[in-house]
Parts: sequence; C-alpha cells; structure tokens
Amino acid sequence: PLSAEGLEASLAAERLVLDDAAERLAGSGLGPIVAALAPRSPLVIAGEGHARSVVALIEERLGRAGRPVTSVTTLDPGARARLDALAPSGGVLAIAIGGESRAAQAAIAAARAAGVPAAVLVDSTLNPLARSPLARVVPADARAGAPSLVAMVAVAQALAVALAPSARPDLTAVPA
Repeated sequence: PLSAEGLEASLAAERLVLDDAAERLAGSGLGPIVAALAPRSPLVIAGEGHARSVVALIEERLGRAGRPVTSVTTLDPGARARLDALAPSGGVLAIAIGGESRAAQAAIAAARAAGVPAAVLVDSTLNPLARSPLARVVPADARAGAPSLVAMVAVAQALAVALAPSARPDLTAVPA
C-alpha cells in the first residue's frame, strides 16, 4: 500500500515533471502547432503503446467539441488506409513515447506525402521525430518500469483546448 509519505513524494516528482515541461515549452510554446493544425480538417492523431492514452484523450476532447478527428494507433491495414486517404485539407498530430513510434512515424510520412502539416509531441530528443519542424519535446520520466505521462497529458489537454472549435464555451482555456 502507498503511504502518505509515498504519495507526497510521488506527487512532488510529478510537479517537477510539470514544471520542467512548462519551462521547456515557454520559449517555443504550442502556438506554432495550433496555428498549423487549427484550420485543418480532419485531424489525424497517431501514436501507439504508451501514447495511446494521450491519443485517446485528444481524440475524445476534440470529438466531443465537434471537431472531425480520427486516430491511428496501429499499422494494421485499416490504419494504413486512413493514412493513405489523408485529405489535402487534413493535418496530423503524432505522439511518440518511448521506443514505440512506428505509428507516429507512418503518420508523419503520410502527411509529407499528402503535403499537409504535421506536428509531433515526443518524450525524448533522441527520438528521430524530435527533429521535425513542429516537434515539441515533453519528457516522460520512467517510474516503476513505465513512463510517467503526467506532463504529456497536461500538454495534450492544453492542445486539445486550443484546437477545439471556439463555439464550445465549456472548452475554453482558464486564465492563469
């Protein structure tokens, strides 16, 4: 069982991760990603493995706001078909966490082939996708054998709010 001290230590570690992510994004921010993807429709959100929860969060938030989205979390024939059918008006948001980035890489390749904008959220500068022009690195510290997704989820939530159609007042950003 988790003790009160253990819980406090865990929460303190997550606060440090959030502070680090905020500091890293302070200069470049999410503005260029939002500017590139906001007018695009439909939006393809891709990621596998640990990134699936982040993909699902963004897909659910944007879908609930009425934004056309589709997700790609595998490279099965159906997923490949969705990538091959990427509309000229579409856009791609790829998410790569850990060593599992094949779906994200395939989505970026499809975006390049279709000539549509693509942005990347990645957890490490060592991932080749981190060199993409619209890439943002959101570190995911490994704990208990799996990456901590607290910072990535926080950034994903902020991005979902920014990309949601503004007609939904319940999804507007809360000022700091």
